[in-house]
Amino acid sequence: MNTRLLAASGLLLLACAAPALAQEAAAPEDEKLWSLSLGGGATLVSHGQDPWSTNVDLSRSIGDASLSLGYSRSTENGQQGVPFSLGSKSETFSLSAGYGIGSVSLDVHGSYGVRRFDGRSFRRRTGQVVTIDGKGKSYGIGATATVWVPLGENTSMSPYASLDYSSTDTARALVLPPIGLVSAKDKQKGTTGSLGTSIDRRFGSESQHSISANAAWVITSNSAATSSTLIRRSGAARPLRPQAGAGGSENWFEYGASASFGVSDVVNLSLSASRTVGTFGPETTSLYTGVSFSF
Repeated sequence: MNTRLLAASGLLLLACAAPALAQEAAAPEDEKLWSLSLGGGATLVSHGQDPWSTNVDLSRSIGDASLSLGYSRSTENGQQGVPFSLGSKSETFSLSAGYGIGSVSLDVHGSYGVRRFDGRSFRRRTGQVVTIDGKGKSYGIGATATVWVPLGENTSMSPYASLDYSSTDTARALVLPPIGLVSAKDKQKGTTGSLGTSIDRRFGSESQHSISANAAWVITSNSAATSSTLIRRSGAARPLRPQAGAGGSENWFEYGASASFGVSDVVNLSLSASRTVGTFGPETTSLYTGVSFSF
């Protein structure tokens, strides 16, 4: 299944970028077509249990289109007691493409990752030592459509809709009489959609700075398969969802704000925060900061 998903992702990316590749003209010498972004963030859940992530992305503008290659590392803490879910460290590669026609833009993305579960050792009543660990993988494909609506000289609104399909492996330990303590690795799959909007305001002598407020309603068929929000925007905080074994259908509301500061023609700083409410698990606050270089 993952091979077909990755192949479909590649076809979508090519289809999205093909029109711009066919029409691309020589760019002015002073136009910066490349961007390198570095960032990191954390989701505040509880003391000592906060998942975190770091990422690096390389992007290229091609006429009215863009291509981006990304790499991220993240950690998720497990649960104590039995049954529990194992914590993990993940490495994920992503590829995305976007194309704009007038005020409408379409972004498609695909990802593939490897998860390494934390090892834990327990002693059964018989004296036998059992170590629970292992590896897993994750992959996904999705698309986002956005409409840009001007509200004034420096203010705009951007309603958007997203749809993603994702799969991730989770690991947990449980007691099965009369066997005792055993490990179970599950493959969680789900489809997630979101509908939201952002309001953006640019300011500064050359409109090089911006502030944004965003809100979205998210619904998923399997919360355990959803590892991040579907709001994939530059500088937007990406809340990590719980990975505690089997999940189920769930919906929640997200809201937040972000700011971007153009330090120079080359350097841009971004800050953002977002909040999820209405979840079955604990409500979360996510913080993100990043820096990008244009060249």
